[in-house]
Amino acid sequence: PLNSISLTTSAQYLTFPRSASMIATGDFTFETWIKFNTIGAVVMDPIFGGGQGDYFSIYSGGITARIDVNNPCGADRTFAASSIISLGNWHHMAMVRSGTTVTAYLDGNAVGTTDCSGAFLNSAGVATIMIGKNYWRSGNLNAAITNMRLVVGSALYTGNFTPPSTILTSVPGTQFLLTADDPTRPYKDSSPNNVTITAFGSPLFNIGGGPF
Repeated sequence: PLNSISLTTSAQYLTFPRSASMIATGDFTFETWIKFNTIGAVVMDPIFGGGQGDYFSIYSGGITARIDVNNPCGADRTFAASSIISLGNWHHMAMVRSGTTVTAYLDGNAVGTTDCSGAFLNSAGVATIMIGKNYWRSGNLNAAITNMRLVVGSALYTGNFTPPSTILTSVPGTQFLLTADDPTRPYKDSSPNNVTITAFGSPLFNIGGGPF
């Protein structure tokens, strides 16, 4: 069974250093399995990103992203209402850019698109990527996560798909991969970057507590 990591309070989040190879100027894929305990209890339920200009989150009642918000893709881009997410159940969420079209998927179904050609994860002055927290807007992620992957250079999903039901692997272009498959190293990055993930607030590691 897949393991998971629970982030339930404002003190619990993960960080890792951003490298130049993580900045997506073209196609990219971000995906994760996630189980929300609450949504909307705080200003933002931040999933991945961390900077003012670059994140994937639940914000103001929507599944929302910012991508290079200052140049040229201004403002939040809301794909769908967050009410389509059921609390206490595992969901597969993905954000994929193919060409200039960014699509959000929930459980393999496209739930919204936006057009943006700007670089993702390129926030000026932000050299650290965060999971479960945001530098700019208050709020925290109250959820369990696992099987989180960032792939730069490839749009892995370009239409509705069946969410992966096995541990993700490092495909070409993988820049970050958190599978939680090793209890001795619960915060191991299994991408070729092998970045150091720092855990704050003692997140709970759930053995066998994943979606499959």
